Amino acid sequence: MRTKTYCGRTLQQVFADIEAETHDRGWRTSVLKIEHGSAGGFFGLFGRGKVSVTVALEEENPGEAVPLPVAPAVVGTAQAAHRAAPHPRPKTSRPRKRACIRRLTRVKVPSAAGHDAGSQPAKTAIPAILLRMRQQLMNQDVEPRHADRLVSAVAAETGSKAEKNPELALAAMERHIARRLPSSGPLTCIPNGLRVAVFTGPTGVGKTTTIAKLAARLCFSEKKRIALVTMDTFRVAATDQLRTYARILDVSCETATTPEELRVAVHRHADKDVVLVDTAGQSPSNSLRIAELRDFLAPIRPVETYLLMNAGMRIQDAEMCMESFGAISPDRLIFTKLDETSCYGLIFEVSQRFRLPIAYLTTGQNVPQDIQTADSRTMARLLLGAGGESPA
Repeated sequence: MRTKTYCGRTLQQVFADIEAETHDRGWRTSVLKIEHGSAGGFFGLFGRGKVSVTVALEEENPGEAVPLPVAPAVVGTAQAAHRAAPHPRPKTSRPRKRACIRRLTRVKVPSAAGHDAGSQPAKTAIPAILLRMRQQLMNQDVEPRHADRLVSAVAAETGSKAEKNPELALAAMERHIARRLPSSGPLTCIPNGLRVAVFTGPTGVGKTTTIAKLAARLCFSEKKRIALVTMDTFRVAATDQLRTYARILDVSCETATTPEELRVAVHRHADKDVVLVDTAGQSPSNSLRIAELRDFLAPIRPVETYLLMNAGMRIQDAEMCMESFGAISPDRLIFTKLDETSCYGLIFEVSQRFRLPIAYLTTGQNVPQDIQTADSRTMARLLLGAGGESPA
C-alpha cells in the first residue's frame, strides 16, 4: 500500500482525478485527509482556492467479486461513488452457488421438518434441499407461513429435479424470493425539474449519514446539482454534522425550523436537480410528533419520501414503525446497518406486509461507500446465506 496526494481547485475536480487514475487500474482507495487552502497570490493574499486529498492506494484482486457484504469492504471515496452507481443485476456465480449449497447442507432441520399438520406446504414428500432452505429462511426470521409458500412454489416448479440438482433448486428459490422483494431503483432526477427527497425514520437509524452518502453519489458519480436542508434541530450537533458534509461536497446547506422556512429553502434551490431534506428522528410511539412532521412537510409536497429502518430491529417494532410513519405516506424504504446484523428476514417481512419498494441498503458509516442500490436478487441471496462467505 502507498499514499498519494491529489490537488485541485475544487473537491469535485480532485475526486474526478482520483477516479480517472485509479478506477481503470483496479486500485482500492481510502481517503486519509482532506485539506482546504490557497495557492499563488502575494504574501498569502489574492490566492486561488486549493483542495488537497491524500489517499491510500492498494491494488485490488481483479478476480475478486464485490458482493453486498456481510462484513463490508472499505473502498475509497471516488471509486466507491462510481461503484455505487446503478449497475446490471448481479448473477450468482457457480462457485458461490456451490458454497451456498454447502452451507445449506449444514442447516439442521428439526424432526418432522418443523411442520405441524396444518402448515406443511404440500402433502407429498418435500426434497431435503428445500426443507433446509425452509429452515434457513426461518433462521433468518422469515415467518413459517411465508417460508412454506416459497417452498411450495419451488417444489411445484422443480418437482423431483430439486434433490438431484440443488443448484436448480437454489436458483428457483432466489427467483421466487426476489419476486416478493420489490426494489424501486435509485433516486432519479426529473427532466427540467426539481426532485425533493425527504428522509424520515426513528431516532438513530442513520438518516444524516445516508443523506451524505447519497449526496456524494449524486455530486461525484452523477454530476447533479444538489442542495441539503435539515429540519433536525433537536439532536445535538445534527445541523453541524450535515453542514460539515455540505462543506466537503461544496454544496449549499440550509436549516428550516418552520414549515414556511422549509418552503422558502426548497424554493430558493429550484434551479437545482435535487434537494435532500433531513428530518429529526421520531419515536414511532409518539403519534403527535409524527403528525407535526406531516404538517411540517405539507408546504413542499409532492415529495419523494424515504422511510429508514434498522435492518436489525424486531419485527414487532418494525410493524409499529410502519404503522406510525404511515401518517406521512412514505414512498420507499431504506434498510440501514446491515453490517450490524446477520439476520435479514425483517427486510422480507416488511416488504411482504406493507408492499413498499426498497430503494437502498446501507452497510456501515463510511461516506460515501457504504450504500448500495437495493437489488431483489442480492437481497434474496442474503436470506439464503449466499450474500458472501461467513464464518462456519
